[in-house]
Amino acid sequence: MTVIKKENMRIHLHAQSWQEALYKAGNILVEDGSISQGYIDAMVQSVVKNGPYIVLMPGFALAHAEPSADVFKTEMALAVFDEDIDFHSFNGPVRLIVVLACKDKTSHLERLATMASKMMDDMTLIDRIIQSNSIEEISYLINE
Repeated sequence: MTVIKKENMRIHLHAQSWQEALYKAGNILVEDGSISQGYIDAMVQSVVKNGPYIVLMPGFALAHAEPSADVFKTEMALAVFDEDIDFHSFNGPVRLIVVLACKDKTSHLERLATMASKMMDDMTLIDRIIQSNSIEEISYLINE
């Protein structure tokens, strides 16, 4: 199962703020035709309203918003930043953002469960992704 398509992975990104980081990561799915800009706005507003709940563990954030008309197809993107992004989370700064866009409340669950399982099986996975200089290698780590 392909969790995240290689075409939806970016490395060596830069952002001055967590908001800019979410826009850069979200724009991968805008370019893919999966979401409109409104979904990224909703992700940012969700963090403003609810705090940095998307920072699930040190180094990693799972960015998402409620299913809406701004989502054209359920899809995921991966963005690795060259510097720490401060979401003001007790889990610390983030270097890896995975964007999850869902058309409904269930279509993404299998892919998300697969990714979570890989992270739980390999506690070094996030660091290995962050340190990788190859989308091919990241794709292998996540999708194989």
